[in-house]
Order: sequence, then C-alpha cells, then structure tokens
Amino acid sequence: MSDVHPGIRVNHDGPVLTLTLANPESRNAQTPSLWLALAQVGESLRMEGSELASERIGLTVLERLRALDEVAYLRFASVYKGFDDPSDFEREAGLLAHRPPVPPG
Repeated sequence: MSDVHPGIRVNHDGPVLTLTLANPESRNAQTPSLWLALAQVGESLRMEGSELASERIGLTVLERLRALDEVAYLRFASVYKGFDDPSDFEREAGLLAHRPPVPPG
C-alpha cells in the first residue's frame, strides 16, 4: 500500500488497484456514484500498467470527480493539493468556473 497524498491510499495487488480515502465519512464519499467513480478510475489506471506515478493517479481522480461532482472535486483537491486556507478553495473554485464542462464517464 502506498500513499498518493496524505489521506489518499493506493493498494496495487496483481490486477486490482484500490483507491481509498483515509476518512471517507468526513468527505461524504459514501455515495454510490462516488464509489462507482473511484472504481472506474481504479479500472482505467489498472489498464495503464502496474507502475504508475502517484501524480497520474491523483490527477485522474481529480478529473473524474470534476465531471461527476464539483463539490467532491473541491474536497478531494483540498487534500490532494494540500489547501492551507480558504483562499485555496476560492482559487480552485474560480478555476472550475472558467473551465469548459467535462462529460461524465
């Protein structure tokens, strides 16, 4: 098991890649759509090979969450990018508002 970033763990066991949030209850990660999104990310990354940079994993999760739920994206980004104060949220929300929408899937 390795940490992509504090609060995000990756376990690669043969053909199975598992992404886990350290405290999912604090990030409202218990919804079926979010679990499905994480499963899809895990499957797509598994297809890329057994050696993946943690940055690639984190960016793939961010991209998928952005298409699914911008609030979940901001929550994940706050951990992955290490937000330190409210201005980090404001900056990232501003960037979201100016990016073209990403189709889900």
